[in-house]
Amino acid sequence: MSRIAFIAGTYLPESDSVSDYTARLHTSLRDRGVESIVLTTYYAAEAAYDPHALGVVHGWQWVDLKALVKAVWDSGADAVHIQYHPQIYGHQPAILLLPLLLRLSGWRSPIVTTVHEYGNWEWQRGLLSRFSGWLHQYTWWDREGGFLLTLSNATIAIAPEAKTLIQAKLPNIERRLWHVPKVPNVQASETDSSAARQILRQTCNWHEDTFVITYLGFLHSGKELATLLLAFKQVLTTQPQARLLVMDRKDSPKSTIQDDNTYLTQLQTTIDALELHSFVHFTGYLDEEIVSRYLAGSDIGVLDRDVSLNNSSLMSLLSYGLPAIATYMPSYLPDTHPLLLVPPHDVAALTTILIELIDCPEKRRQQAKASRAFSENFTWQNITQQHLEIYQGLFDL
Repeated sequence: MSRIAFIAGTYLPESDSVSDYTARLHTSLRDRGVESIVLTTYYAAEAAYDPHALGVVHGWQWVDLKALVKAVWDSGADAVHIQYHPQIYGHQPAILLLPLLLRLSGWRSPIVTTVHEYGNWEWQRGLLSRFSGWLHQYTWWDREGGFLLTLSNATIAIAPEAKTLIQAKLPNIERRLWHVPKVPNVQASETDSSAARQILRQTCNWHEDTFVITYLGFLHSGKELATLLLAFKQVLTTQPQARLLVMDRKDSPKSTIQDDNTYLTQLQTTIDALELHSFVHFTGYLDEEIVSRYLAGSDIGVLDRDVSLNNSSLMSLLSYGLPAIATYMPSYLPDTHPLLLVPPHDVAALTTILIELIDCPEKRRQQAKASRAFSENFTWQNITQQHLEIYQGLFDL
């Protein structure tokens, strides 16, 4: 195994989670002695400042496919690995044909596709929609993943629920379908927890004995933050030393700046009504180093209702050994997960579990230990090894 060519719809690791995932995998493979390059748009390659990122197309329209196929051949790669999420290709369907065009051009080396999202979008417009039903009937084509799923030698689903759904729709690809979990978007570091606690409390102008409850996630409508605010108000009646830290993630795939601002205005109205201004701190967007420091200085983590192993915020909280509460009853978590689960919109249940954790240091220690143990399998070292095994299995065929 000598050279992997990644296909990335965009390659701006600071701006979206798929680019970040691609960049980390690309770097981790190179650290393991596997040469890899990233083929993307001219704009993304120039903005990435990565000498191994090559601009080969102007965009992801039909007219760009010829140049993309040529770039794959010119790359000298032993395998091509497509990172797929509809959004990073501008919801353009052209990329769905790439495996077919590569095969027609004579490409016989392995093609791998990683599916970062599945089950939320189908292509239903234009010429493809006229034939997709017939092709899908014979499992030659998938309405959402096109030939990326049916003609790839291996398909990797980031979310376990995506793997289950793909397997149900395309049972004939079961033997070449894999699940490789997501890694925390903020990796646990060797941050001194005592120093981190002090810095966090000083930054927020909180007392050194403040108990910090941290929310990490996207701030847009449909989330459970209003429920958390109501529960936190109740917590303060018996735990006046508690404070709420709200850290917004910048790479939300489902919102716009206008949506974010509208939701923030709604939250501020709720905070005004509950008289929580001096008890809640919104950080705004932060870089990874500061997020890491704040997580290391927190006492409890709370998640919204979008919880699964595909949730990088969840994995970040667990990797820092935080007792983690999820305000949703997820369907695709393993039995060994350490989350403390409460029903959605249940202010009383969330209040109760928060107070229990604040009152019981021993329970917090047990939950922290369980969080760290669970997250140990979700490291880039393990994820990279799984990719290497998949690649090697294809080369050995």
